[in-house]
Order: sequence, then structure tokens, then C-alpha cells
Amino acid sequence: MSGIGDNHIVAWYEGDSTYQSSASNPVAVNGSAGEFSMVAQNANITVASGGTGTVILNLDATSGFNQKVDFSCSVTGPTLGNQLLPVCSLNPASATISGQQR
Repeated sequence: MSGIGDNHIVAWYEGDSTYQSSASNPVAVNGSAGEFSMVAQNANITVASGGTGTVILNLDATSGFNQKVDFSCSVTGPTLGNQLLPVCSLNPASATISGQQR
């Protein structure tokens, strides 16, 4: 992800026998200096009904990026029957990363 200009992030859920697939609206991320990348170690996970799942994000700063990055998540979309939508949470909700100027 380039730190300069607008970048867009979309969260996507594949769906299962209980919940339909869902995608978030694109979220614009605008940076003004430096760069960082964000890569999920395990981008695809399967979670049984009532269970939990974890995705680990690796952040790497370059080009002098030295800032706090805030995370948020939400699940939207229709449900099947009277089932509630899944929930998501982030721990930690932010991270400060710094990198060397290249």
C-alpha cells in the first residue's frame, strides 16, 4: 500500500450455509508521507457456527513511514432466516509502525 494518495480497502466474507456472502464498502485510506504494507498471514479462514477465527496482519513500514495505523471492521449484509450477522473485533485496534528512509 502506498502511503501517498488514496488507497482503498475492502473486507469480504465468502458466505456459508447460514450467512450470505458480504463485502464492505470500499474505505479510502489517504496518506501523505512514507509507505507501509499490510499482508494477512492467513487471508482465508473457515469458522464453524458459534466458533471464532483469527487472521494475523503483518505491517511493514518503509520510506520513513512512522505513524499510528488504526484498524476497524464491520459485517454488513442480509441474513438467512432469523440468524444474526457475525461480529468482528480487532486486537489491538491500532499499531504504530516505523521504517527506514530508502
